[in-house]
Amino acid sequence: MSNHVRVPAGAREGGQFRARARSEGSGLGALVCVECGGNLVVESDGVPAHVGLDGEPFTTDHDYRDRDELPDYGGATAFPDADVDETPPPVKDDYERDPEPLDYEFQLSAAGLDYVTDNGDVTVGVERDQDGRPVRLRRGKVVFEVPVIGTEQGHYGPVPIGSRRGDGRRPVAEVAALARQDIKDAIAVGWLPSNLTYRVKTRHGSSVNVDIEGVNDADRVDPWKARVAEEHGAYRRTDRDEFIELERRVDRIVKQYGRFEIDSMTDYFHVDYYSNVRIPDEASQAWWAKERERMAARRRANSSRKAAG
Repeated sequence: MSNHVRVPAGAREGGQFRARARSEGSGLGALVCVECGGNLVVESDGVPAHVGLDGEPFTTDHDYRDRDELPDYGGATAFPDADVDETPPPVKDDYERDPEPLDYEFQLSAAGLDYVTDNGDVTVGVERDQDGRPVRLRRGKVVFEVPVIGTEQGHYGPVPIGSRRGDGRRPVAEVAALARQDIKDAIAVGWLPSNLTYRVKTRHGSSVNVDIEGVNDADRVDPWKARVAEEHGAYRRTDRDEFIELERRVDRIVKQYGRFEIDSMTDYFHVDYYSNVRIPDEASQAWWAKERERMAARRRANSSRKAAG
């Protein structure tokens, strides 16, 4: 009887697909293919075959050289420079582009944002790090430290942790009070706009939220982003990059007092507190203004009833 292994019709044969009843080919490790980096091997029947790094068999028309004779391609001897240069860079859909990082000095240059330092009689001292980025701003007795969010190792990888967290978790009310003072100082030195209202609130004893009010929709919305969102019919943020940066600055002020270990894939949330910073649109601002007035009227009526006995 023959020990030949039957192969179904259409199955690939030879090289790495050769029937395993035969002995495996012996590698000639010193001979390396210049074109793909694969090795020349000799099958048990003495027929030379080629198995490249991509797993493709039976390619023996490539140029083989001794491994020591190959040029140095920056640690990768498989592909010559010509192959890399001829590979076109990936093209990213213009509609899915990320906003370019904006290199702001202090003020965010956008319509609708004013600063107390706009007039020239205000002097702000700046301390910078070795890369030239501001780390501390001084105006008279007011000192504002630019928030830093670092990382430390957690159960599931790097964990964001604020530079002013201290020895442990702080009460949410304390974090909100510190954030209010930091925002006040940031306005005084020109890090945040002074013509907006920053409403810092705590919720459910576990969250610190900030609503930034006073921004008009016409100033906030980027026409290009709004057009893309309308054409593609999906939720896409339409805020100008300057207002996204404004949210980021306030968010870092709030988060600099906490540690936030989150892994949503395993539903793991181990945080000192939750936070949410947003710039509501004009309709939301008007609704909340009426809601605050309603709640204030209700409190006044309750106080009057209690006073009347």
